[in-house]
Amino acid sequence: RTGYIFSQLGGIFVIHYPHLDSKSRLEWNKGPEEMAPQKDAEGHFYKRNPGDVHNVDWTTYKRGQVDKMFVEFRAWMETEIEDTSRTPFCEEMDHDDHRLWIKRSTGKPKHMH
Repeated sequence: RTGYIFSQLGGIFVIHYPHLDSKSRLEWNKGPEEMAPQKDAEGHFYKRNPGDVHNVDWTTYKRGQVDKMFVEFRAWMETEIEDTSRTPFCEEMDHDDHRLWIKRSTGKPKHMH
């Protein structure tokens, strides 16, 4: 949104290389029991969608707290910061809001009853 200009450093591009989970990442991975991987009828494991898990206060988990802060920040940025982007998004660009444990529009936990 602030019109970043992309450039190379020393003639190369920098990438992120995956590494072992840190203490912080292990804390991030904690969630309610209902979010533990489940087995389907054929015995294959799959992850549950946070929208399918009810009666959970997602903000009691680190990931839910960070998701809430991100949603609130993005909402603030979209309303308060002029979009002077120089690089348009691809038409095929897809966001990953479906991964959030918090509703994008309100910053409130999903299905908190």
